[in-house]
Amino acid sequence: MADTENNKNFNSPAERAQGNAPALRFPGFTEPWRKFALGEIVSFEKKRIRNYDLRLTEYVSTDSMLADFGGIRVANRISETGTSTSFIKGDILVSNIRPYLNKIWCATFDGGCSPDVFVYRAKKELVTSPFLYNILANNAFITYVMNGAKGVKMPRGDKEQMMKYPCSIPTLQEQDKISSLLQFIDERIATQRRSIDKLETLIKGIVVSHFNNCNTKKSIAVKDLGEAYSVGNLSKDDLSEYGEQCIIYGELFTTYGCVAREIHSRTNKYSQATLSRSGDLLFPASTTVDAISLIAPTSLQRDGVYVAGDMFGIHISPQFNSEYISYLLNYVYNKTLSKYAQGSTIIHLHYADIKNTTIQVPCLEEQKKCAELMEGLQTKLDVAKRLIDCYQLQKSNLLQHMFI
Repeated sequence: MADTENNKNFNSPAERAQGNAPALRFPGFTEPWRKFALGEIVSFEKKRIRNYDLRLTEYVSTDSMLADFGGIRVANRISETGTSTSFIKGDILVSNIRPYLNKIWCATFDGGCSPDVFVYRAKKELVTSPFLYNILANNAFITYVMNGAKGVKMPRGDKEQMMKYPCSIPTLQEQDKISSLLQFIDERIATQRRSIDKLETLIKGIVVSHFNNCNTKKSIAVKDLGEAYSVGNLSKDDLSEYGEQCIIYGELFTTYGCVAREIHSRTNKYSQATLSRSGDLLFPASTTVDAISLIAPTSLQRDGVYVAGDMFGIHISPQFNSEYISYLLNYVYNKTLSKYAQGSTIIHLHYADIKNTTIQVPCLEEQKKCAELMEGLQTKLDVAKRLIDCYQLQKSNLLQHMFI
């Protein structure tokens, strides 16, 4: 352990408990919390399991972990040869690629994971798995990891530094009480995510059905949609509470879907960004997941929004309805356009590679008709996403005041 105050060992009960209690506690709990380094309350699991012995549903990769503590989805693939890191139900899995994406999950089954997923197992005599999850699925931990991360384009956390993370824990009984409250909020968030999935499935079904049954389609090239443009550079660190409205690259995946009517971020460093206009189509230009996830354009329905990061934009021509074009590319032509993505570890999409691709587009009247039909469903989708934002804010405030 390092010799700094934050990372030192606390040897005696008196040292561990000194002046250690959160601002908000349940009635009846008065014992001081004890200070530890993360490495003292967890074991870092290295046991291997043969991929041959794993089903796809038992395998977790960085790509199958969802951002913003959203859980996991079924992985796209698993190698038939080689081994994976073994984990059991209750272990905490932390994606170590781009830690700022907040990919952390408490395992609900036994399985195996890729090398870039760290597996932490709670020492049961000190900490419960649900409480450990809330220590790690916490902005304070993510900030700490990023401060020690290595690499620029694809930062990775430092395992040794992570094990020195200073944390405080109460009695097991108080841990259970706190975890029960936070689990209630997590269940609300999960319910909203299921509602969002159903709405998105419905929207996709309507768009595809309308396209297949429309007899006014004509063939155009992607470049005929409008004028393409590149954008400036901004990062998450450049966001602020006040300033000009902005959208940064990562938000195209985590915050916005096919249509963006409300803007959630602001910045005072807008001189580094590009000013967009209402009706623009914004394309993410890189990912570490898979090629098809890159075909996720967002139709921007606000004037004067600064856009920046690894993306490109298209000023959509008045001949087309921007919202409909976004739905069309997201749900009908996503596989076609994904063929032009390049790369393995980091996958890139360049406008120059897709601009000559031929697509079919209905007449403007049909585009508007479909977009208007989608508007009500899109509003419900936006409301569901705002509810998740509210629940996440509520949980963040509780973590800030109920943890040390």
